[in-house]
Amino acid sequence: MTVQRIIQEPLVHFLAIALVIYGFQSFLRSEATEKKSLTLSAEETAQVKAIWHEKLEREPRQAELHAALSQRLLDNMLFEEALRLGLHREERVIYEMLVTRVKQLLQTPPLSRNIEDALLYAYYQAHQDNYIRQGNTSFSHVFVSIEHRDPFALANALLKLLQEGNVSGSALGQFGDDIASHDVIEASPKQIEMQFGKSFLTQISQFEKGVWRGPVISNSGIHLVKVYARHGGTVLPYETIKDKVLGDYINDQKRRYYDEKLKELNMRYRIVKERQ
Repeated sequence: MTVQRIIQEPLVHFLAIALVIYGFQSFLRSEATEKKSLTLSAEETAQVKAIWHEKLEREPRQAELHAALSQRLLDNMLFEEALRLGLHREERVIYEMLVTRVKQLLQTPPLSRNIEDALLYAYYQAHQDNYIRQGNTSFSHVFVSIEHRDPFALANALLKLLQEGNVSGSALGQFGDDIASHDVIEASPKQIEMQFGKSFLTQISQFEKGVWRGPVISNSGIHLVKVYARHGGTVLPYETIKDKVLGDYINDQKRRYYDEKLKELNMRYRIVKERQ
């Protein structure tokens, strides 16, 4: 077969086109790889200088700074490679640290350092049910037996799920060790003390409404508690609990800010839940 006939063969044309496409795709892939650029921001550069100064108590010389910045760039490259390999998912400690750090960022609202007293007092008036002394209390609780190998670790894991709001009221009975009712309705301080103990009463009397708290020790074990109503009693004077009102206000702002930021994040992702 002559060269001219080979060139005219349709199969040869097909193979040639395939090779061109393959080569073009390989070129695009290599281009994409080459375009992965790394650079240091002014903030990172300043951070490198600050770390150097903190460790050696002097400014770095030009050659030293160049070497330190090159090391930071290398570290950044290795970090990017770790993300590409998915090491942040394989290493559970790193995974949890990153998740915790993002939560901290989402729970840091831009609050003023000096919160006006009028604002706090308005919050106190709007949430006076949280500041009632010696009234009856209604609450939900989840019980964890101390017979577990590490009951506090289990309690804290359950508390995390409850605080994230992933548990409906109907599913609450499936949490913890006690399958009996998890609701206590309008119990007096004396009733609570008799059933759960004085320490339990003291702790839940300081809990704000609508938030899971714990672990709380009772006469029988460990509890996670959410106070949802207080009845009767007298409202504590604002001046005597101003610090508590401030803490409650800041925590409430953090929760609201966190919820808003989570909604924004949910708009960026499509979460698909597999059937159990």
